[in-house]
Amino acid sequence: LAFSPGGDRLVSSSADATTRVWDLERLEQLVSLSHDERVDAVAFSPDGEWFVGADRGGMARVYSAEDFHERMRLAHLGLSPAVLALAVSPDSKHLATGDRDGRARIWVMDIGIPTAPMEVKRNALAVAFSPDGKRIVTGDRAGARIWDFDSLTLIEEYDHEKVVNDVEISAGGDVLATASADAMVRLWDLESGEVIATMAHEDSVSAVAFSPDGRQVASVSLDGTARVWDIESGEEIAHLLLDGAGHAVAYAPGGRRVATGDAGGSIRLWPVSMDAVVSNACARLTRPLSDEEVARYLGGTAPARPCGE
Repeated sequence: LAFSPGGDRLVSSSADATTRVWDLERLEQLVSLSHDERVDAVAFSPDGEWFVGADRGGMARVYSAEDFHERMRLAHLGLSPAVLALAVSPDSKHLATGDRDGRARIWVMDIGIPTAPMEVKRNALAVAFSPDGKRIVTGDRAGARIWDFDSLTLIEEYDHEKVVNDVEISAGGDVLATASADAMVRLWDLESGEVIATMAHEDSVSAVAFSPDGRQVASVSLDGTARVWDIESGEEIAHLLLDGAGHAVAYAPGGRRVATGDAGGSIRLWPVSMDAVVSNACARLTRPLSDEEVARYLGGTAPARPCGE
């Protein structure tokens, strides 16, 4: 899942071999774009001009965000070229891809040509750029790795006992989140290389995302839940039930909503800030809430009389 920079559209990937674009104001599908094989990853460029969907046939297809026409195809070659991960650089000039052959590549989007690949250990399951674009992080079957963007040299390794399914660096550029098959979300201090927090699910964690302000992290798991965690305290602040195993999660720009995708084929938008929760609740009520109802359903951090008198 990937939000457009303005937050009014969402791009999704699917096992039905499509990349789809959704209008979040009207809550309807705008277009369904066909691939030859299952689509495992999507990304939206930060400048809002294009988006990309990548499939297990080794093809990353780049589309115009304006009229949805296909702008280019980036082909991966190899024994098992399935593209499993995507990330766009902050300046929208480069695309990072990770494939099943264990290679992460950086593509120059003006010309559609890749640099020399970064050789990770076995499957390259996840890729992400740092906010300043100077580093790339990859996740694979042995851990997470930090690479220098200019030289593509390995800077640091973060070993895990099990597969790392997803990685992301916080907006401040100082914290790395890893989602692992050992049912844990780990937060790493990138200066010291130490784990600063762990959050536990009951099964493999499929994906992880930081809120734009860096105060929360959201995760989805094969245990059928999405969870939102407060980074400072490490406490779970939202527990969301999905329609089957969770596969994808993304924060909307502004951080008021989280999108999740699951094995049941559902995409859901969840309000996760108190303002968003209150606004969502009040829009559905036919009368104001009592003080007792505010305390029971919205908690102590909700404003008094949130829906008016």
